[in-house]
Amino acid sequence: MKRQTSQLLREAEDRCRQSGRQWTAQRADVLAVMADQTGPVTAYELLDAIKSVHPNPKPATVYRALEFFMELGLVHKLDSANRFVLCSHQHQHHTAQFLICDGCGHVDEIPVPAKLLDVLEEQSARLDFEMADKGLEIHGHCSNCRHQH
Repeated sequence: MKRQTSQLLREAEDRCRQSGRQWTAQRADVLAVMADQTGPVTAYELLDAIKSVHPNPKPATVYRALEFFMELGLVHKLDSANRFVLCSHQHQHHTAQFLICDGCGHVDEIPVPAKLLDVLEEQSARLDFEMADKGLEIHGHCSNCRHQH
């Protein structure tokens, strides 16, 4: 269930202050515009959307805000698509697994089970491989796209 933008902004501001970081109007604007999007977005799509709030937004402003929100666990980056999506698990820091529909672009976020992480870490250690990112992206087709054919 999608939370209201005002609730999301309050939660984000609280999380920001709890972490000792500064909450700014620009960050709030980026998050609010992102919350209004219907799915994963690129930084430049956010930049275009934020023009309704700021006359001359800079790409660096959007990228810095996205990086900030990723550090706080409020936003995830879908590396395979170079897009960003709001965390759908009430901002609980976790390793996420994304089910990405290659047909319509819909993304579902589900937590990675601890047992799966244990197996991945065990196999990585066996191969002397240090994992930098434990998020998983799984591509396929959602039920709507599968049933349209």
